Amino acid sequence: METIGMLFGKSPFGPLQEHMVVVKECVDLIIPFFESVIKKDKSSVQAIAENIFSLEDKADDIKNDLRDHLPRTLFMPVDRNNLLEILDVQDSIADTAQDISTLFTLRPIAIPDGVINDLREFVDSSVKVCHMAAEISVRFDKLLDSSFLGTEAESVLGMIKELNILERENDKAGLKLAKQIFSIEKDLQPVDVFLWFKLNGLIGDLADYAQKMANRMRLVIAK
Repeated sequence: METIGMLFGKSPFGPLQEHMVVVKECVDLIIPFFESVIKKDKSSVQAIAENIFSLEDKADDIKNDLRDHLPRTLFMPVDRNNLLEILDVQDSIADTAQDISTLFTLRPIAIPDGVINDLREFVDSSVKVCHMAAEISVRFDKLLDSSFLGTEAESVLGMIKELNILERENDKAGLKLAKQIFSIEKDLQPVDVFLWFKLNGLIGDLADYAQKMANRMRLVIAK
């Protein structure tokens, strides 16, 4: 029986879920990070950025360990390449959170009063999409137990559908912020305009990667 268990391989979902927990911890710091930026609290901005860096390093360690020990047997419960794709997309969420914090620590970006509300709305929306992706990750074990079939699979597919709706709303929030920046462009330094659109893209990337993770999970269920 032990030989048969080794043949089929240990479920990789535990480490994958552990990785997503750390990724979510990175994302959870983004809202307080921006609140500190808005308040111009430099010490808090730096402290939160350091925490994000530390968590991103932890996520990398889990990712690399999972890659190194992932079974290559044909009898793994999920196709190895599909699992690695999910892992890489999850990791991109943490990388993006780190990139956002790096942008502000390298060069503070002026935040005009007129964009604060739109910025908060966009950030909150992106974090919400990432939270939904984390909720989907929690269901991996139950999906495995049900062989990716039945009511559990249908429930997760419903969550993925909801996530895609949230991501479309996130796109609208990003466009709203971009239009607001365009409306005050003449009052900003050229480099700040460039950095704002870089920032807009990074915030949107949080939700985009969460969506990609969920859609790759849908492919696993479909197979």
